[in-house]
Amino acid sequence: MQKLILFLFLFSYFLFSEIFSIDKKIIHHGWSWLTPEILREKIRNIENSTPFFDGVVIRLKDILPFKKKKINEGIYKEDIENLKNTDFKIFKDNFLIVFSGGIKDEKEEWDWFNEKDIESSAYNWGLLAKIAKEVGCKGLIFDPEVYYGIKIFNYNSLINKNEKTFEEYYNQVRKAGRKIMSSIQKEYPNIVLFFLFGNSIFTGNVYSMDVKILSQHPYGLLPAFINGILDVINPEVLLIDGNEPSYWYRKPEDFYTAYHIIKEGSILLVAPENREKYKRQVRVSFGIYPDLYYGFYKSFVGGSIPGEMERAKWYEHNIYWGLKVCDEYIWNYAEKIDWYGIQEKQPWCNYVPKGAKDAIISAKRKIQTGKELEFNILEVLKNKLMIRNMKVEKIDRQIEIDGRLEPFIMEKIKSLPDFVGRFSEVEKGIQCQTKVWCGYDEKYLYICFYNEEPSISEVQVYGEERDEDIWKGDCVEIFITKYNFLYPYYHFIVNLSNIQYDAININGNEDKAWNGKWESAVFKGENYWTVEIKIPFAEIGGFISERRANFCRVRKTKKESSLATWSQIISWFNEPENFGILNFKE
Repeated sequence: MQKLILFLFLFSYFLFSEIFSIDKKIIHHGWSWLTPEILREKIRNIENSTPFFDGVVIRLKDILPFKKKKINEGIYKEDIENLKNTDFKIFKDNFLIVFSGGIKDEKEEWDWFNEKDIESSAYNWGLLAKIAKEVGCKGLIFDPEVYYGIKIFNYNSLINKNEKTFEEYYNQVRKAGRKIMSSIQKEYPNIVLFFLFGNSIFTGNVYSMDVKILSQHPYGLLPAFINGILDVINPEVLLIDGNEPSYWYRKPEDFYTAYHIIKEGSILLVAPENREKYKRQVRVSFGIYPDLYYGFYKSFVGGSIPGEMERAKWYEHNIYWGLKVCDEYIWNYAEKIDWYGIQEKQPWCNYVPKGAKDAIISAKRKIQTGKELEFNILEVLKNKLMIRNMKVEKIDRQIEIDGRLEPFIMEKIKSLPDFVGRFSEVEKGIQCQTKVWCGYDEKYLYICFYNEEPSISEVQVYGEERDEDIWKGDCVEIFITKYNFLYPYYHFIVNLSNIQYDAININGNEDKAWNGKWESAVFKGENYWTVEIKIPFAEIGGFISERRANFCRVRKTKKESSLATWSQIISWFNEPENFGILNFKE
């Protein structure tokens, strides 16, 4: 199915690209905040240092329109004057940044059901649109992510959730979207409204979205806001979905599949009367995040890779495919990269990683000249990954599933090789080792885990019911394919409380509604815990001689957390391209 989607997209993409040729552009965004004052003073140096950017995100004095009060237009006088007197020669596609905020009044919270709040916000949005037009910007770039305070698109965080149903909130947010959009386009009739993410935030499970799932999602009310915009949108307005989840992409098909889902799949989140407008006026963009590729954050370092050349290659890879597949824009978001030397108070002032500029220039030049990228980042990585291959032993007895590892298992069955850390963390080693034994008979696959844990009393366990997100705590995980292909694959999890999770993943979308009939048991020792698992072959497609699989552990205590796997991963466990091979031949 995934290959069919890719083929259909490629066919239509290349067919229409011959007819309509649009210059692809890169917009700079990040912690090197470009204020009107800085731009006016340093525009020549700024443009000359990053001539590969086509536009920048500009930060005014007040960028938070969701307020209980109308913004005083006078505070923007100096900003407007500076932008009007900035001689842009390279940056022609500029945007004013707008945050969803997390705005909190001193007395009460901003409220979707307070008509005065909506009126103030609509005015503020219109004012920012008016300024964007006046200073020659393409439009507004909107970040729906809430960094503090009120999570305005999260139903469960809103003040009236106990009195108002999700459906009532949905209708009210849609109504507010209509009012806000009317105010915006009254001031700027052909504005470009650039969301850093729109319906793309749901691409992982867009085909299974319903009201219940939306009501639990942290951005479940965002489709209502978008629908309100579409209700009244001018034909000249463009709405861009920036697809922030593309930060993590590593394959060309990641970009093509996301494009298809945003344009076609997420139509399910759009009201029927707005679907033609959505198809006609929504454009797809991609977020590129060099901080991830270069490993600047501990929380994200698992997504990075070792080696300067490889990191620059990944950066170039994502710039190239983002530009190739997008409709017009990609946005390059950097935090700990100071392109312009203006983060004087930070230790990374003036820091640009080796190869970063060359990566952007190379990718953009190849797009402009029609050249191929000439490398595959997965192939670059695969030469260094420890992808495992193991023969599974056939056994002549059934194993009692009680959590206690029988001597027979450890004496007669060879354990799998020791677990390893993620690709970027392998040099750290594994503090607490995990061992796995696999065996099978005519009907069952047996998997036994021995997990070292010196801090057993501090283990953090999450979840009390089957199919809860127990992977948020300490647990073991199994991934095993139905055939010797990447998809579909089955996903099993067991935690220290013997709570189970299971799902089937088809073409990248995990469906936890699938419930297999399998057994597990757990035993807790003084400095370890063990798991025994028994999976009928009938539950995973029958017996076949070879499958792809991975065995994983999330270690989580009050003081530490880590990931380890049998077959090495780059970022996360659900990387079927990095699963190992289990051979069941006798």
